[in-house]
Amino acid sequence: MRPFITMQRCRQQVVAALQSLERTAVDDALDLFDVLMASRLLARAERESARERLRTLSRFTRASAKLAAAIQVLLDAADAGEELSVAQVWAEIERVVPRAEVAAALEAILELAPAPAEEEEDAWRAELVKRYPTVRPFLPLLSDVVAFGAVDAGQHIVGAVRRLPELVGRKRVRQDEVARELVTGVWRRLVFENLDLERGLVDHRAYAFCVLEQLHRALRRRDVFAIRSERWADPRAQLLSGETWELTRPEVLASLGLPEHPDAHLAELAAGLDAEYRAVAGRLPDNAALEVVASGERIQLERLGAVPEPASLTVLRTLVARMLPRVDLPELLLEVHDWTGYLDEFTHISGAGARIEDLPVSVAAVLVAEACNIGFTPVVKPGVPALTRDRLSHVDQSYVGSR
Repeated sequence: MRPFITMQRCRQQVVAALQSLERTAVDDALDLFDVLMASRLLARAERESARERLRTLSRFTRASAKLAAAIQVLLDAADAGEELSVAQVWAEIERVVPRAEVAAALEAILELAPAPAEEEEDAWRAELVKRYPTVRPFLPLLSDVVAFGAVDAGQHIVGAVRRLPELVGRKRVRQDEVARELVTGVWRRLVFENLDLERGLVDHRAYAFCVLEQLHRALRRRDVFAIRSERWADPRAQLLSGETWELTRPEVLASLGLPEHPDAHLAELAAGLDAEYRAVAGRLPDNAALEVVASGERIQLERLGAVPEPASLTVLRTLVARMLPRVDLPELLLEVHDWTGYLDEFTHISGAGARIEDLPVSVAAVLVAEACNIGFTPVVKPGVPALTRDRLSHVDQSYVGSR
């Protein structure tokens, strides 16, 4: 009987260890996915799009200057009240800017003019699609390795993720095969309006990134969660339920100050939230610092300016600085040594018990030289035996460098 119990316990321990390793592996995989999406893909694509706009800024500036000079000549002629023919106007303009350069400047401005917010978002997402080879290898792992669950708001995202490996493995994906409700905003043009594809087909690369972006957001909101995970698990999994909840409910409600029947409490919260929403909506038309962009899907606010530091904070900072003693770093190390004797813990590499004279001073000097990356020259004092270069080099090699 005893060997059977021992074997059963071993099996239980193995199963528990494997389950723990599985949770750790899922957490690591989703952590990597989070970093990949946030840092390596989304942020980098946006930076590349912004960098491309900056590369054209100097050309746009030069073209604007030439066109502004030509327009200024036209305005000066109009302000003077002179009736000039078109040929005379052009003659005046060409004294400032040649006609060919004016035409080239106009063409450059039409080409390089800053795009609206929707087009800028479209540009960086198009840049994101170019990085499809980066994510293609791990797309099957999302459904094969990680078991996803979801609340009602995330069920359609989980379904799209499960079908994603099948779709991206083909060159022809029809519109009726994708989750159209996920393709919103600028993704519609990238997914459904690729001119290089036949009518009725979708760009599976853009669709893959659309689904991945939705999954990334849903994971962070916990609308989607990993079933066998710790850091990305269902937040409701730790909630009390059943008989355990019935036994602890009176104590929990009393500690939180909540009523046993929540209907009235929830109605009060809903009324307060509705009032706040209506108050905010009423202030939107008069708020010059707020703009609704991306076809009403996103709110953009002006950057807040820095709040000036109060005079009391400046006075406090000055007072604290005056109260702090001015002490050199070597003196601080030696003073702490007087309290604790920590420099005596540095022993010779050979383990010999004999100690050289004033060893703490030499060790403190070596620690300062290495910690501040300044070398021995600033701490060497030829007239002090404990601070000669030979002594410091010996202490570094025999007492400190061996640590």
